[in-house]
Amino acid sequence: MIRECLGEDKIEPPNPDLHPKIRRMKALARYRDKIKAQKGMGISLETTLVSICCMGIGITPLNIGELSYAALPIIMQTYQNKEKYEIDIRSL
Repeated sequence: MIRECLGEDKIEPPNPDLHPKIRRMKALARYRDKIKAQKGMGISLETTLVSICCMGIGITPLNIGELSYAALPIIMQTYQNKEKYEIDIRSL
């Protein structure tokens, strides 16, 4: 009932007599559909790379290839924390 009010699809109640492999396959299918629905959300890798180059922290299009994929979110988060800190200090 609540899911219908929120406009989300109904989920069938779990069947305790269902074979474990079939139950797992259905769970994986629900997970796949959830990921597919969220695909349009978030920032693309290209946007992240351009943003990091525009931050003015010494990363340019010439040397951004040296960064690993895992380092990109950490760099973004650190820069956002630095900006938040500077804004807080200025407001004091």
